[in-house]
Amino acid sequence: MGMKIVQEVIDGVMVLQLVGRLDVLGSQVALDGMLNSLTPAAQGKKIVLDMSECDYVASSGLRTLLIAAKQAVRLGGKLVMAAPQPLVLDIITTAGFDEVIELYPALPDAIAAVDSATALAAKAN
Repeated sequence: MGMKIVQEVIDGVMVLQLVGRLDVLGSQVALDGMLNSLTPAAQGKKIVLDMSECDYVASSGLRTLLIAAKQAVRLGGKLVMAAPQPLVLDIITTAGFDEVIELYPALPDAIAAVDSATALAAKAN
């Protein structure tokens, strides 16, 4: 199975669900999809990667996640991950990516965290 990205907005937060394998082939599809959502028009946007349907992450997939997270930061936004399957969680934590990209056990947790961070930033301005 390849990689597919399902994009939706939940409670005002952009959610990108990665479906499939984030391997060499899937990584390019995922990167293209994530970077299409992380354009200058999306400046300050908070994005949640729903990893619940991603069943494998290769080193190329980790690179893709890092590129997308850095692009989000460059644009003043934030990218977090939610609900990884056990194998994917193990790969992400073993590689130390949970120290680089915030990781939440469930999609609602990630949406709430990103949404509250947006509300706090707006309140500070």
